[in-house]
Amino acid sequence: MFIYKLKITGNTKLPDHFFEDMDLYLNLLNRGKQVINEEWQYEPIKNGIQLNLYCPEKDSLNDKYLSAYGRDLKKKIENDFNVLFKPEYAGIDPEIPSTPIPSVSNFYILGSRDWSPDFRPKVSQKLENTIKTEEK
Repeated sequence: MFIYKLKITGNTKLPDHFFEDMDLYLNLLNRGKQVINEEWQYEPIKNGIQLNLYCPEKDSLNDKYLSAYGRDLKKKIENDFNVLFKPEYAGIDPEIPSTPIPSVSNFYILGSRDWSPDFRPKVSQKLENTIKTEEK
């Protein structure tokens, strides 16, 4: 997971409806799986505010992944409140270390859409019991 500091600069006196619009924008990012966190903590900085965003990929905040509605909302916020969005890469989340993926594994995870894990053994047992009774 990658951490970005989204710096919103240009205006130090932001009205309450700025945060309502930002909440809509950030929820769009969350629903689009561009950011993981569901809570937003704004921190004051020189000439604006910033917030930490946790992203699944390093380029998650790229505008090309935004929906048309998300792009329009971002432009609206920037124009209406005279602010500029600037995401800055902060690093990898230290609480979630990267997991090495082995090139060779001794284990296999099998799945099927037709059988549930609880149901399949019962069917197998019934078939085995049927075969055993037919053989006698």
